[in-house]
Amino acid sequence: FFFSSRRRHTRCSGVSWARRCVQETGNNQFLFSAGRDRQFGVFKRDEEDKLHPYKLTFADQSHSRIIWTIDSSHDTEYVITGSRDKTIKIWKLDQSTGQCTLVVTQSFSDSASAVAFADKQLSNGSYLLGLGFDTGKVFLAEFNPTEKEIKVINKFNDFQQHALTVNRIRFKEVADKNKFTFASCSDDFTVKIFSVLT
Repeated sequence: FFFSSRRRHTRCSGVSWARRCVQETGNNQFLFSAGRDRQFGVFKRDEEDKLHPYKLTFADQSHSRIIWTIDSSHDTEYVITGSRDKTIKIWKLDQSTGQCTLVVTQSFSDSASAVAFADKQLSNGSYLLGLGFDTGKVFLAEFNPTEKEIKVINKFNDFQQHALTVNRIRFKEVADKNKFTFASCSDDFTVKIFSVLT
């Protein structure tokens, strides 16, 4: 949308129902969407088409309930989705074709309502993840692409977590390569900021 004129700029075809979340990559080459229809979609930018620059290149419905949240890694290698079906899935993105391959599915005891990749990788090459749930829980997890697993490395205590559903998690870039800072917001009307040393 152009907010100044309140006109729609472009339309992404190939999706139905309301989109719950839309995420664009840092390089503006991809747009990811997910929503009530349980469909995860990837749109790749076509520089030559000025009217409809994003084309659907991949769609998947492997989540069994609504997809609440989506994010991509800082290098656009991986995409993460979280759903009411109490699973988190990580996908490998082929940047030349816009196709995705499912790498890992991890089940949890609560519905995943917020997921985020950190803005840089850990020293061992793994990706740091922030995970939020409909119960207010906040976890830090590590995704190791070689071992293809998600391992929870920190569960914040009851005083640090939220009282209601976590809506969003976002990492902030910091200079220290061993330090990660992220914020979470919730239906309990709070925003919490965490700093973690790895």
